[in-house]
Amino acid sequence: MTLPPLPRTILWIALLKFVYILDFLMLMPLGPDVAAALAFPPDQLGWASTAYMVGSILSGTLAVGFIDRLPRKPVMLWGMILFSLSTLAVIAAKDLPTLLALRLATGFFGGPVVAAALAAVVDLTPPAQRGTAMGRVMAGFSLAAIVGVPAMLELSRLAGWAAPFAVVAALGGVLVVAMALWFPHTCSAGEDSPDVSMGTLLRRGPVRLACLVQGLSHFASFLIVPVFATFFLLNLGVPRDRLGTLYLVGGIAAFLVMQAGGWLVDRIGPMRVVVGATGAVVVGASAFLGESVLPPLLLFVAFMAGNAARNVSLAAALSNVPSPHERGGFMALKGVVEDVSIAVAALVSSLVLATENQRLTGTFWLGLLAIGVSLAVPLWLARLAAPRSGGALSGDAETQTAER
Repeated sequence: MTLPPLPRTILWIALLKFVYILDFLMLMPLGPDVAAALAFPPDQLGWASTAYMVGSILSGTLAVGFIDRLPRKPVMLWGMILFSLSTLAVIAAKDLPTLLALRLATGFFGGPVVAAALAAVVDLTPPAQRGTAMGRVMAGFSLAAIVGVPAMLELSRLAGWAAPFAVVAALGGVLVVAMALWFPHTCSAGEDSPDVSMGTLLRRGPVRLACLVQGLSHFASFLIVPVFATFFLLNLGVPRDRLGTLYLVGGIAAFLVMQAGGWLVDRIGPMRVVVGATGAVVVGASAFLGESVLPPLLLFVAFMAGNAARNVSLAAALSNVPSPHERGGFMALKGVVEDVSIAVAALVSSLVLATENQRLTGTFWLGLLAIGVSLAVPLWLARLAAPRSGGALSGDAETQTAER
């Protein structure tokens, strides 16, 4: 198969990732505006994110068995249409239950879109370019945080809480039209390919190891990502008006490191990049252990950059685990693992942390847990790459020995 130019192909998927992530990220910052308009307590807004995640987990679980039977492009287009319509429908919400139902639907339709998109990246990109390709695709996350969320906050201030949802839905619609015209067609695995299911995937040792590595990485990150701002304000005394600068610098660092990390993965392999990235994550997470000689900005940038590099490296490395006929199912399964890991991390964080005298307590144990789990990521990744596991990171699974 003749490969299309990498920048053109990856651009569409990066834009799709941008819209998907922006839709997810913007709700919490918009929370006070949405809660006031729909007349529910702001502390209940977390249920909307939970509903979104539940929808994504449900659809991801269902998609494992069928997504590789369908061409990638129609799955992305129809999924994006339903995703955009669900986002648009949020502007008609009148109360919290309606909002929860619509956010569950948005997550449900969005999950398979991302799985098909990531599978398409692997379909259209040779292994030697996947680090660079994943870096460009995952740049959509950083751009959504750096540019998208602040823009949506300002739009909500000027035009009301519903305007951001309408704009994101419109962006999704424009992207659907553009991709229908210009995104290359990619084929499904075919009717004669072996059946793919959650069970058939998880019976393979490398797939289980890949899920473990991905789960550990997301669990470690989301133990502390949601509480960074509160910790900096209450425990480190960072002024409120400096938080914006903190996140802007951290986001820019993550964006740049994603591109550099992807480039390095293609040249020196994912293992070394993951080890270096884990070191940066550990330095950043050490802020939670107590007094540090490093300033908060440097600690935050180290964490954000290390986490970004680790995410790109793992995305490129784990893309080599599935065979071609199960790439979509594997991506859907990986998405389910990510969502469950984030949910468990949020639960653990809420159990460990408390507020006392306007300070967070339990931060030492939370930071220690995040560091310990982070250090386990390269260890399990090395086991996945070991010859006894079939060298599952060295290339597509069809070129490796049979079940390992």
